[in-house]
Amino acid sequence: MIASLVSVVIPVHNGERFLRRALDSVLAQDYESVEVIVVNDGSTDGSSSILADYPSVQCIEQECRGVAAARNSGITSAPGEFIALLDQDDYWLSSKLRRQVDLLTQNPHSSIVFCRAEFFLEDVSEAPSWVRSEWLEQSQTGYFPSAWLFRSDLYERIGTFDESMTTNSDADWLFRARDMGVDFKFVDEVLLKRCIHNENESRRTELGRTELLRIIRDSVKRKKDTAPK
Repeated sequence: MIASLVSVVIPVHNGERFLRRALDSVLAQDYESVEVIVVNDGSTDGSSSILADYPSVQCIEQECRGVAAARNSGITSAPGEFIALLDQDDYWLSSKLRRQVDLLTQNPHSSIVFCRAEFFLEDVSEAPSWVRSEWLEQSQTGYFPSAWLFRSDLYERIGTFDESMTTNSDADWLFRARDMGVDFKFVDEVLLKRCIHNENESRRTELGRTELLRIIRDSVKRKKDTAPK
């Protein structure tokens, strides 16, 4: 039986500090049918030089348009039956893809699977104010992209990531999936290491709150529009 191809999409913007670790964690997966697509979103640092050391990695170059646009570009180019997303500063344990593909294969009516994540601090002496203490005390269910694996046809059903959003396009996409009744599955294991540092996009808390309010309003409207009259 031929293993289903997993297309791994990694958006990169000035990611030289972390990129090699992320790429190595994908190439170390014990699931063999994997291709890696890196979308270099207008990096001005040494990211391109690092990518040159990985000839098996497909690289898409584009001007800086943001992480949502980078994910859209990568997924649109991905031929895999399954799509996995990895942020440039996170990394996976070696069984991540295999465990998630196995679960979706066993559940043909499910379209997306999450895993647990352990958060860790890097190059900061204490946790930033936006980080909840429990994130560092125990593993968390990962609802962020590095923890996902989904069927490629789910992207066709849900649509693209909203490129007008700066920090919460992933949350918006999941809300849209949930509102469509998509079945979520979970691997109750730590398969992801999530890096907290001084340049995380999540630090932009005020903008994040504004976008989250918009996401909630849009979700409420969708439910209202589809409710029985």
